[in-house]
Amino acid sequence: MKDQDVYSGSVLLLFSLWGVYYSGKLPHVTTTQLSSGFFPTLLFAGLGLCGAGLIYQSWIRQEKKAVPGFYWSKISSMMVLFIIYAFTLELLGFRLSTAVFVFACMFILGERKPINLLTIPLVTSLGIFYLFSKIFRIVLP
Repeated sequence: MKDQDVYSGSVLLLFSLWGVYYSGKLPHVTTTQLSSGFFPTLLFAGLGLCGAGLIYQSWIRQEKKAVPGFYWSKISSMMVLFIIYAFTLELLGFRLSTAVFVFACMFILGERKPINLLTIPLVTSLGIFYLFSKIFRIVLP
């Protein structure tokens, strides 16, 4: 598993370097100090830090852990859910679609506590909506 984490971290690190490079080439069509490439650059930099952290953790780890099982049923269910989410965004709107999507994801991944299944999707949906509409000033469906 140690080598697998090094490979995964390296791929994340290389992908983030590529993303930072190309997000810096986005056109500067803005009236503010921040360009259109600022947010993607920030995300790719965060992804690069995660990749570097994965490599570092792999190198300092003493014991090897078994790789968890790969569940095709959960993966395929999540992929179908992503497609349904994309089609319902325009129909139901961002807040309702996102809340239902997060609820369904949590349920597929094994969460069964009713309080978590109700509060986390609601807080997530409203939090993301507030972040994008009020802070980033991006219009969501």
